[in-house]
Amino acid sequence: MQEIELKFLDINVELIKNKLKEIGAKLKYDTNIEWYTFIKKWFSSWTKDKYLRVRKINQKVEITFKWKVDKNSKMTSREEVEYISDNYENSILLFEKLWFKKSSPFKKHRIHFELWNIHFELDTKWKIPTYLEIETKTENDMIDICKKIWLDIKDWKKWSIVEILPEYFS
Repeated sequence: MQEIELKFLDINVELIKNKLKEIGAKLKYDTNIEWYTFIKKWFSSWTKDKYLRVRKINQKVEITFKWKVDKNSKMTSREEVEYISDNYENSILLFEKLWFKKSSPFKKHRIHFELWNIHFELDTKWKIPTYLEIETKTENDMIDICKKIWLDIKDWKKWSIVEILPEYFS
């Protein structure tokens, strides 16, 4: 399934939550998330354009593989395959046994809203100020929804938060 993602930094969290509620977005969860990413031990650049993760959101365990589709797009365009597992630890162990190298654990707090097939995530990690990530199916959907919640299109950021704010990860 293809997804388009953008991140917005320096946001007013309460204003964004109110705008999302005004347009009919529904709060789906407000919780802490933990996950590991994996790379092939013998090919360390593998995650440059590809991303494998095991994530736990409450009791739900997701195994996700993402890869960039259009590197020239102004927005992050990826294909994604997702599988739901019933056991977090066994899912991690499976990739370790398949010779994938496990990252250090990641944790963040996420407030997740949905409207139709659009996902809005307010993420807070470590010392990084809360930012908004929006996920849609098309670039036009992204542009339309940003206008509805009064986000200035020129303020978006593409790529991962590690690529956007590397100073927080060194």
